[in-house]
Amino acid sequence: MPASRPASLVAAVALLFAASARANAQTPIVGPAVTALSFGLVVAGNLPGSVRVTASGLRSTSGATHAAGNRFGVSAASFTVASSPDNTESSVWSVMLPVSATLSSGKNEMTIDGFEYSWGPAGGLGGKSSRLLTVGATLHVGARQPSAQYAGSFALTVVHN
Repeated sequence: MPASRPASLVAAVALLFAASARANAQTPIVGPAVTALSFGLVVAGNLPGSVRVTASGLRSTSGATHAAGNRFGVSAASFTVASSPDNTESSVWSVMLPVSATLSSGKNEMTIDGFEYSWGPAGGLGGKSSRLLTVGATLHVGARQPSAQYAGSFALTVVHN
């Protein structure tokens, strides 16, 4: 009977820091992250897999990666974005996210990509003059990914046009 190797338990979170885009020299558009993008606890298998957290915070897995725990610690990133400088609802916003980013624990790494975003209604957490911006992405878990808590960051740019 072949010996079996226990699956690795991996906790992955993208600790976010938004580089505040500015409408002018005085007014920040994006505040610090309200919640971090967190993939929660996952189990790495003998083959690669992935974990997706949508902008609405729903988690799914594919390949040899499995979710552990009942969504414990799973969340889309969220940011409070100030209303437009001219306070009109018809304002146009541009959101720019990276192609990919890296989560690491010591010398071990995983890639996140497939970033997506969604806008909440006006009057979110920051009051009537703000909106909530949520961000999701896909985490790529390697075959037999070492068990650890992985962390990283990614750039977020929000511009008022």
